[in-house]
Amino acid sequence: MTEKVITEKNTVLKTVLGTVIVGMFVGSYLLLSRPLLHDLSSAMPSTARPSDTFSKPVTPAALHSSPAEQSALPPTTDKSAVITSSEEKSVPKRQKARGIDVSHDQGRVVWRDVIASGIDFVYLKASDGMTFLDPMFATNIQALIPHQILVGAYHFFEAGDDPHQQLNNFLRATKGHPLTLAPMVDVEVSRGVKPQVLQKRLRQFLSGVEQATGCTPVIYSYGDFWQTYIGDSFNHYPFWLADYSPEMIRPAGLQHIQLWQHSEQGRLPGIRGAVDLDKALEQTALETIRCRVRQEAI
Repeated sequence: MTEKVITEKNTVLKTVLGTVIVGMFVGSYLLLSRPLLHDLSSAMPSTARPSDTFSKPVTPAALHSSPAEQSALPPTTDKSAVITSSEEKSVPKRQKARGIDVSHDQGRVVWRDVIASGIDFVYLKASDGMTFLDPMFATNIQALIPHQILVGAYHFFEAGDDPHQQLNNFLRATKGHPLTLAPMVDVEVSRGVKPQVLQKRLRQFLSGVEQATGCTPVIYSYGDFWQTYIGDSFNHYPFWLADYSPEMIRPAGLQHIQLWQHSEQGRLPGIRGAVDLDKALEQTALETIRCRVRQEAI
């Protein structure tokens, strides 16, 4: 073997030996560093996987908000609470009390349906003049008893008839019935009677009603009729104004208007044909005219 060959063999052996030593060193290093790398990876925050992104519901607000705004959103949004809040803001305030006045002209009324439509009070015609008794009064008032609604009775005043006989007719019609609103007198025809005579007879009738029932009666009429035939000497009585204008026109000098009949062509469930529609002008109007009529009145 020549010296050159020996030298080349020594060089190869050194290279192989160095490679083996380096490999052993690297392998030992990797083996010893695995626990440390595992601990470091466990301590680092994990990134969300695509499936995690859709694992929670996305709120409508988050869909339309910027990334910065989304980061400020709470983790969950109580959708029902938001709806409730908006509904509460949109709920209108309680409307003024609504009522109707009814006579035999409406025929048989299905009171359950009428009251379910939102009616708060009812006036029933009881009598007219000296002899007429409304044939549906007793039927209507008995049908209303189970419903616990405010009920009043009214008399149609005939200016040409004796006021005392009219009073007796009205009291005969209403005796023994559970009325919870003050009696009302409908004064809208003069029958050719002069204003002074009408006023005298009306005053006698009203005084008799108040004495017999213990309630201050309500006067019902139109603005023009009040100005011509009734007048401000009756202003201490509660008044029920019939006026079919879009907005009520208050007659000059008329005081204490509690109720407004705003339509004579109303339609309600439970009533065939038209019916008069009424409103209480103030929230306290019904309390003003509320009165439990003496059932023993004769």
